[in-house]
Amino acid sequence: MKRTLVSLAETTVKKQNLPFTIPNVIKREPTDLLKALNSTVGTDKTAPHFAFIDDPTTIPTTANQKRMYFLAKELGKRAARQLAAEWPTLFMFDRDYPRLPAFRPEKPLDPLEVEPTEENLRKLVDTKDVEAAVRLFERIQSGGKDISKSLQLDLFHLLAYYNSRDVPLTEIEEWPGVRNFFEDGADQKWVEAGMADLLFESLEKTADTYSTMIAALCKFPTETSVIRAKALLKEMISSKLKPHEEAFNYLISVSNPEEIVELLKEMNKSKVSPSVRTFNSCLKAVSKLEGFQSQYKQIRLILGEMKKLNIEPTLTTYSHVLEILLPSRNKSEQVTADELQVTVNILNEILIRLEMGPHVEPVDWTDQYFFLNALKVATEARNPDLVDRLEKLYSNRKNTVAMTALTTESVFYSRYLVFKASHLDIDELEKLYKELVPRVVGTTRQLTLLLAERLTKELRWSFTKRVIGDSVASRYLVNARMASTVRSMLLAQDPLRMTLDEKEDYQAEVTRIVDACVEFANFTDPYLKKLQVKLHPQAVGECALLLIKADRYDKAWELLKLLLDDDAKKGEKAIIENAGYIGHGVLIQLFEHALEKGDWYNASLCVHLVSIYQPKANLEELISKVEARCTLTALQKRMLRNFVKLRQ
Repeated sequence: MKRTLVSLAETTVKKQNLPFTIPNVIKREPTDLLKALNSTVGTDKTAPHFAFIDDPTTIPTTANQKRMYFLAKELGKRAARQLAAEWPTLFMFDRDYPRLPAFRPEKPLDPLEVEPTEENLRKLVDTKDVEAAVRLFERIQSGGKDISKSLQLDLFHLLAYYNSRDVPLTEIEEWPGVRNFFEDGADQKWVEAGMADLLFESLEKTADTYSTMIAALCKFPTETSVIRAKALLKEMISSKLKPHEEAFNYLISVSNPEEIVELLKEMNKSKVSPSVRTFNSCLKAVSKLEGFQSQYKQIRLILGEMKKLNIEPTLTTYSHVLEILLPSRNKSEQVTADELQVTVNILNEILIRLEMGPHVEPVDWTDQYFFLNALKVATEARNPDLVDRLEKLYSNRKNTVAMTALTTESVFYSRYLVFKASHLDIDELEKLYKELVPRVVGTTRQLTLLLAERLTKELRWSFTKRVIGDSVASRYLVNARMASTVRSMLLAQDPLRMTLDEKEDYQAEVTRIVDACVEFANFTDPYLKKLQVKLHPQAVGECALLLIKADRYDKAWELLKLLLDDDAKKGEKAIIENAGYIGHGVLIQLFEHALEKGDWYNASLCVHLVSIYQPKANLEELISKVEARCTLTALQKRMLRNFVKLRQ
């Protein structure tokens, strides 16, 4: 068949004398096929983050749980590598092929034990083992051995960049959990008269060494180091050396706004072309100015200069602008309407520019913070249109600036969801919530309280059940306020408006919540005492109401009777707080439920509880209702009347 078709095509070409050419081979990159496949695949919004997909039963729901889960996996891997490095003989009989070096890590060089040679020093410099490299260099120097100038220069660059200290946690590429979840604490200060200073004095004074030293002194600024950096700049210019751009950028970032113009003039005089990072440094200096109008004026001048030089702003540039115009303020410092309007107009122009562009490419790692600062402006202005446009831009495929998963991205979507919880229709809000929680956003108290407020007014069992399930998984039942919020969502539901399946789910959920609260309260053994969460009288009343709504009538009254049990409220085995009260509304609801059943005994129980927790209430009125709606004997009526007389 194939040969017939080829012959037919050949005959046709010959008869019609058509030109026949073989197309040239299209050159493709090794990853082009993968990129093409990726372009056809979207995000599975029903699945958890890939880091937690191993075991569905342990999928974390809060930011703290995600942090602990992710770090546990990573630190376990680090521990395994440490064991393999400490006791390599335990793995010497592995017969895997091909051999994978990652599974046979070598122990780091000990600068006090290894031979003091240039080769070993080179290894430490290449692996960025800063402090170990310093110790080995000192040993080599004390031994009188010579080291090549190129290695000394590389060591100087390393020490200057890291201030003679080991690589900070935020720059460890191999361990993303440690890099993203840990902070280095306060800003470092330049180490005076350290090894970097000694190497700088011993090396040949070139534009490279001068520029590196100036940038390092400004990267770890102190009052002394900044003054010295400015003096070094004058010194190298007088020596007719051309400073690098980085030296000017760092100097601008630590200078006062009044000094920026002089530095830019010096930069122009030295024929050093500025880049977008230069103007980003200028914006950092502008943030030190006081007054919105003066800051706004300088921002316009800087952006205008960038336009003249055909320098495209980056997301970091836009982020600096928004952060200057709408900085973090105290509650007492309110932004004026005019200032907010100007900032919103600028954000609108930025979004138009980004939406019309072909791609949003990353330039600096700080580009991700644009989305956080932009969302802050949009939410503070309460502008749903800007919020939607911003989220659409971030999730668009043309945007390749990704925020750090589990940290920055979760903060962005958490704020986005909190805003939407107050502005979105309940149907769309339920869909959005299920797409983001807990895949991207961990449950938070603020979000749960907002949703509870909506769901107690707009009844939707499917949504309420999901929110309650996430709250339980987030251990909110051990917090008095959040546990009360969960119960209020359940109490607001109307079982009569539910389908049969929904009603069964509701009854099961109520039973589960109440049983969990009672179980926490029953942790009375010595080794479980620290985990105990005693039941508050109000919680007992709410749980009883829930059980009645779930048709667990007898169980509800058995639970309520515990409030009259002294053993349940006092002693080592106490499970109920011996303080607090039940709200009058809860007691009256319980009382009405008892009257509906004609249950005079449990109605009397409610009267007894009212006399304890609401001593100023009118008991005569309650007794009259019992007599009117329940069938009582003469003895029972007399007992109730005598009870009222004794209490009054």
